[in-house]
Amino acid sequence: LGLEVVGNHQGTDPASGARVEPGATLRVWLSTGPERFAVPRLAGLTEDAAGKALSRFDLTPGTVSERYSDTVPDGTVISQGTPAGTGVPRGTTVDYVLSQGREPVTLPDLTGRQATDARAILKQLGLRARVVEDTSQSVPRGEVISQSPGASDVLRGDTIRLVVSRGPRLIAVPNVRGLRQDAAQRRLEDAG
Repeated sequence: LGLEVVGNHQGTDPASGARVEPGATLRVWLSTGPERFAVPRLAGLTEDAAGKALSRFDLTPGTVSERYSDTVPDGTVISQGTPAGTGVPRGTTVDYVLSQGREPVTLPDLTGRQATDARAILKQLGLRARVVEDTSQSVPRGEVISQSPGASDVLRGDTIRLVVSRGPRLIAVPNVRGLRQDAAQRRLEDAG
């Protein structure tokens, strides 16, 4: 008997149990297994769009978990459990992770702290510092005079503006040598 092997479905030609003449060709179809569907790429899609992409390939959403992300917008798929392009049977569930956006953090009141300490606290919270300096008669040099925003809930990655004291404003003392007392006093008061 000659044998011809063909793929895609099961069976034989002639059918099982049929009588054939010696030297006849028998065609055999071998199963390639269940139909496979390539998992679509879900990263960057919204939850609704991810569900639709899966249903187009006869796949279903599996466990949908959520995680904060500094880079992926809220409600968008960050990653998926089964890699894109993997061949899976009809009805397979595909797990994925949705972004909750940037994580909220509580910003403490940093006024009166040393600027280096305030910057370290901001870095630890995942925040950035923008430092500007200003003079202050009451706040010692190197301490935070004010912050913007104030103590509140902000999002990780936000920039916090810190105004740091340069100390009191220095004034150049005018030369009063040779002036009468009242003229010298007036010149000094005018200079502050």
